[in-house]
Amino acid sequence: MISILLILLFILITNLLPISINITLLSFFIVISIYKFPKMFSKDVIFYLLATCVAILSIIFNDLYIFDYVLKGYISIAIFIVIMFTGVIPIKWKLTQILVKTRGLLSIIGFIFISPHAVLHLLGLFSGINLFGIAAYALMVPLTIISFKTIRREINPRDWKNIQKASYIIYGLLYLHILWVGSWTDKLVYIVLFVLYINNKLYKEFRK
Repeated sequence: MISILLILLFILITNLLPISINITLLSFFIVISIYKFPKMFSKDVIFYLLATCVAILSIIFNDLYIFDYVLKGYISIAIFIVIMFTGVIPIKWKLTQILVKTRGLLSIIGFIFISPHAVLHLLGLFSGINLFGIAAYALMVPLTIISFKTIRREINPRDWKNIQKASYIIYGLLYLHILWVGSWTDKLVYIVLFVLYINNKLYKEFRK
């Protein structure tokens, strides 16, 4: 499994494939990493601090290529893909049970990593502002706040679950955003991913 991670990392670093493929492969990299090292992903605070440091550095040194995956939102999109599909794959799978435990962590990290992309666009340092992206980011703020364990404990489980349904709106807005800015190759990949997600979601709902 380590060899698979190294191969995926090499492909991502070389950046030879369309960005939509790279984002999909990054999602697989995240999933395999969580499955292989589940205990490591239980260190929430460490991941929050690391993600925040990287996000801040990417804003300060936004002209450096090494921060492209953060500044262009690729890492966040890959994380949100993992979160989305975690909710529609069979819960009986060991992989699903491991991923479910990290959804809160991933959602917060995804927000942290998308923040430089949003902030630099809003400040005008990056050209172009997409309304779908702005709306998605605005909705992420309250959902991210209540995703922290200390705050989540203070909310009634039923209320928290109902509030989290707003994430579907965020997914939809992000999907429209990346469709709007993506190339035709990327659009095709995103459409395939969206169809797979909707198919699995409907199948799971009808089986309840």
